[in-house]
Amino acid sequence: MQHQTKIVTALAVLQLAIATGVNAQLPPKNKKDTAWTHRAVMLQTLKDTGNYNLLKLDEMTLPPGSIDTIKHQHLAHLTGFVLEGKVISKMKDKPAQIFVTGQAFYEYPGQVHEYLKNSSPDKPAKILLYYLYKKEADLYRKVD
Repeated sequence: MQHQTKIVTALAVLQLAIATGVNAQLPPKNKKDTAWTHRAVMLQTLKDTGNYNLLKLDEMTLPPGSIDTIKHQHLAHLTGFVLEGKVISKMKDKPAQIFVTGQAFYEYPGQVHEYLKNSSPDKPAKILLYYLYKKEADLYRKVD
C-alpha cells in the first residue's frame, strides 16, 4: 500500500509540473536537429520517501524517423508523457505500443526496453520523462 501511495504521489507531481507550465518552457522547434537530446527540466532530492529519494524530469527529443534499438533498462520508476508527435515503444516480452501527443506510459524498475521509434519521417517527437529513483541507481544501463 505504501508503494502505491508513492507512485500515486509521483504521478500527481508529474501532472502538476505539466499543468503549471513545463510545456511552456520548451525550446522552439528546429527542424535541422538530428541528434537525440535530453534537457533536464528538474532534479529534486526527496525526503520521507523510503528508498526512492530523487525525482528527475527530462525532456527527450527524438529526430524525425529515428529509432533507438539499444536494449536498456532504468533502475527507476519511469513515466513518459508524449509532448509532441507519435512514438512506438517496445518492451521485452510485450507487443509494441503506439503513444501519441497527450498519452503517457510507465516502465517499472529493471524492465527491459527493446526499442523506441519516432514514426514521423519529417517531425521530431518530444517526451517528458519522469524518473523516481534511488540516488545511487543507474538511470540507463545497456543489457544483452
